[in-house]
Amino acid sequence: MGEARSAWEAAAQTRDDDIEGEGLFRAIALLKIGQTQEAQEWLDAFPSVNQQRRTDNSIEVRTQAYCLAGIYAAFRGEDVEANEYFNEALNINQSHLYARQARAWLQAGLLKVLRKSQ
Repeated sequence: MGEARSAWEAAAQTRDDDIEGEGLFRAIALLKIGQTQEAQEWLDAFPSVNQQRRTDNSIEVRTQAYCLAGIYAAFRGEDVEANEYFNEALNINQSHLYARQARAWLQAGLLKVLRKSQ
């Protein structure tokens, strides 16, 4: 349990708050270590920005946005939606390794650790 807390603390110290980068993982980590206000502010902004990015002209931006939407859905306990987002990312870019990995992790139950209640 101490090792898990240390890992969440290290992730929470990431300074990339960008919607397109590690910001989602940082926000989840902040929640895990009890810094809920900062995390919630970021998470409140995520859905609308991510929705815009899912319609971007860039294939890369759209693929990444769908991947992050899948992670966000898994975090919220919405596994069916998460799987749909990962599949859409792969429909856009079949060779996107992270979407393939994330979908496999979801199917194996490995993304449950992201859940709010964990």
